[in-house]
Amino acid sequence: MSHALSLESESCTVDDSRRLYVGVPGSWGPDGEKEPEQFSKLIAAATAEITGRYPEYFSYFGVEVQPIDGLAANCQSLPAFRQFCAAELELALVRGIQVLDDLHVPVHLTGAEPDEISMILLQSILDAYAAVRGSIALSPPPSQTGTSAELANCPYAIQETRSGARYFLSSGEGRPLLIISATGAPLRIWSTLLNDPDLRRPRLMIQSRAGSFLDGGTPHESSLSQDVADIQEALRTNEMDRVDIVAWCNGSRAAIDLARKEPGRVASLMLVSPTFHGAMDADNYPSPFEDQLVSAYEIVSNDEDVGRSLINGLAESGMTELPRNPHKRVSSVLRLPPHAFTKDLLIPLSSIEYFKNYIARVLGDETYDVRTALQEVRCPILLVTGTHDTAVNTQLSRDLLSAHGRNVLQVTLSGAGHHIHLLQYGYFKHLLDHWTAGSTPVRTARMNVERLAREQ
Repeated sequence: MSHALSLESESCTVDDSRRLYVGVPGSWGPDGEKEPEQFSKLIAAATAEITGRYPEYFSYFGVEVQPIDGLAANCQSLPAFRQFCAAELELALVRGIQVLDDLHVPVHLTGAEPDEISMILLQSILDAYAAVRGSIALSPPPSQTGTSAELANCPYAIQETRSGARYFLSSGEGRPLLIISATGAPLRIWSTLLNDPDLRRPRLMIQSRAGSFLDGGTPHESSLSQDVADIQEALRTNEMDRVDIVAWCNGSRAAIDLARKEPGRVASLMLVSPTFHGAMDADNYPSPFEDQLVSAYEIVSNDEDVGRSLINGLAESGMTELPRNPHKRVSSVLRLPPHAFTKDLLIPLSSIEYFKNYIARVLGDETYDVRTALQEVRCPILLVTGTHDTAVNTQLSRDLLSAHGRNVLQVTLSGAGHHIHLLQYGYFKHLLDHWTAGSTPVRTARMNVERLAREQ
């Protein structure tokens, strides 16, 4: 079914009587340019965020679309869209919905408020339009060649310091990027970043004493202080005088400690979905998943047989059947981990030995005085969180950095969970490029930007 849409460029209005959502022929915008390939790829990446969690989702459910003028008008005041009139944004939504139709995503007209997944896709269309018009530097994620475990496009070497700490170092030019991952997570969960052909700078990751970063897991005891000492040695060995840090999950405490100890060496911190469990009053900041892990550790320590059954249950993730309630269904999908990396992410919970060492490390990290450390950090800090992170308490991170940090910015990405560097890589890379270049990202349809603490 095909319908026309008219745009009057002088008055910047859309003919309401002829506006529909799919099958719209004609030009891409008011100047008649052809629809850019980048636009379609960014929308395809947004749909992949959903199928990356639940591959069959769009076989059963579609995108709900209500009249688009309200969404366009609401977004027009945001920094990323101020240069566009409402009619341009409405036309972008129309063309973006056509792309969804081309991707075989069912589109349903509705008079009701769109569900969260539908809204995320509509917001992604607007962000894609801002990107192709040069308002924001958002690019689709690089195409993956082969499996998630491969580092096919990344020239690198695995070396060892004098004290025996192993580290991964890629080739590249410019200021190195130091990656501090979650304890026990294998190197391959960073394969998109490590393989990205547009990231030409050296990338460095130091193996924790907890276990091999090639295999993942936590067969050995480890500590934050030892990890930081190993990182310092690797930096000195390779004469890296200035680095940017991206840290994920419980790697954030180690990143903060390194920035405190090496103020002249650390240029910036980007903390992605960090956990600061135990740093502030637990009653005010419940974290069901993390609280459950600690409770399971106590049971495992007293009865390994019961504990084994318990951690087997914890390690079971994914969802075979979605809730019938539409709100619960959508919320459940957005909280899922990336399907392709589920086993890799759960390796630290895969055996009694691994689990004990992992939780012992977590409890050890909680004794670290992160509040005092933050007060001593001099470099700018970017906190990146998702609206659907059920692994950690994001409000705790926000309040902690607001109260004790300096020069702190927060970006909250709608529709993201705990694994932003995997499921929302385009946004992750956009923020990484901006932050490490010393520029401040602007608010878009999906990215909320807020200053938490100013430089003192």
